[in-house]
Amino acid sequence: MKTRVLIVILIIASLNLTAQQISPAEQLRTLIENYQFKQAVELAGNLLSTDTTRTDLILLEGEAMTALFRFKEAEGLFLRAWRADSTNLRIMNKIASLYRQTGETEQAVRWYRKILEMGSLNESVVLQLAALYSQTEEYRNALNLLLPQYRHDSSSFYMLRQIGNAYQELRKPDSALLFYLRAYRVNPADAGVMVKMANLLIRLKNYDSAMSITARFMQENPRTYSVMRLNAYATYLLKDYPGSAERFRRSIRLGDNSKFTMKYLGLCRYKLEMYDSAVPYFRKAYVLDTTDVEVCFYYGVSAMRSFSIDTGLCYLQKTMKIIMPSDQFLLTLYAELAGAWNLNAKPDTALEILLKAHNTDPKDPAIVFKIAYQYDYYFRKPSKALPWYEEFIKMKGTDSASVQNLPQIMSYSLYARNRIKELRDYNARKAQAK
Repeated sequence: MKTRVLIVILIIASLNLTAQQISPAEQLRTLIENYQFKQAVELAGNLLSTDTTRTDLILLEGEAMTALFRFKEAEGLFLRAWRADSTNLRIMNKIASLYRQTGETEQAVRWYRKILEMGSLNESVVLQLAALYSQTEEYRNALNLLLPQYRHDSSSFYMLRQIGNAYQELRKPDSALLFYLRAYRVNPADAGVMVKMANLLIRLKNYDSAMSITARFMQENPRTYSVMRLNAYATYLLKDYPGSAERFRRSIRLGDNSKFTMKYLGLCRYKLEMYDSAVPYFRKAYVLDTTDVEVCFYYGVSAMRSFSIDTGLCYLQKTMKIIMPSDQFLLTLYAELAGAWNLNAKPDTALEILLKAHNTDPKDPAIVFKIAYQYDYYFRKPSKALPWYEEFIKMKGTDSASVQNLPQIMSYSLYARNRIKELRDYNARKAQAK
């Protein structure tokens, strides 16, 4: 029993001795590290009341003030410490970081430049200042900082990534790709760099390379859906719609619920004419973004072609209200809307829409043919259809983009020629009978 009491006494004495040996600065650091910021501010105030020259304690009080979002007070403390020691780079870095944190970019830039003017080659300072230049779209200034540092140390992942970003914003994709690739070699597990590389390759229409590098990345990082969906997108752009759909489904299984994935999985189904299975993906994409005109349009078309006529009509009409699309898209939209109204047994409305389409682009032959067919088939008014068929035949030889993009144009032409002959013969017989 006496032995135990003696051990306890020795432990207490040891703890008291240790507490007495802890310096004031260490006490403050311990409080800050344990998120006891108010206590740290109180202790710093007490300590500095007896010794106002301790810059280390002033800095620590400033850190605690910053953590409590008392930025003005923190600024005053950091500047007070700097006036006491104006060559101290650590103090200057604290001031610059505070201004960066509070969004006072010009002040932050000024202090980081002060640090560099004092001959410091600190990589962290260079990166921070370059990041601020990038935030204010001063990408050339960022490069002027980063490239000399890169020549000093070419193995810094963050340096390489920032240089790539600056080149990309300056629209120098080849240089951007070069530095992204170097960054990727330093850290091959970083999905962010891989996404940037793949996006750049896709913008350059180098779809094969985008698909290849993302596929290699996924072999080593099979659960990264941000890269998986880009692999699927590159596959889509290569018109491998079954392969793209399979990859987008894998991305969803990995937890990807983005509008992008839902939209393009729907488009894969649409391209494969699997309209009923495209509908749920377009619906999910539309819920995530009700302003996407393409999603709304393809949702409407897919629903209509799945014989959900009311739903299809509803979303095709909503498409018109979202934004004013390009003339070419508008023509496609008008044509689909007219088809929906015909299926809904409202040929009058369908004809009105086709005439609107014709007003939008009087030189589009497909719309002219549809108007002729509307009069001929839905209204049983061949006399009104005939001039439209004749106009269509006159237009067929033009260089219209619509003609080039419509694979069915020859069947339209053949149908129109046959119908013109039938209608002219009918009119001739009718005239003879009179």
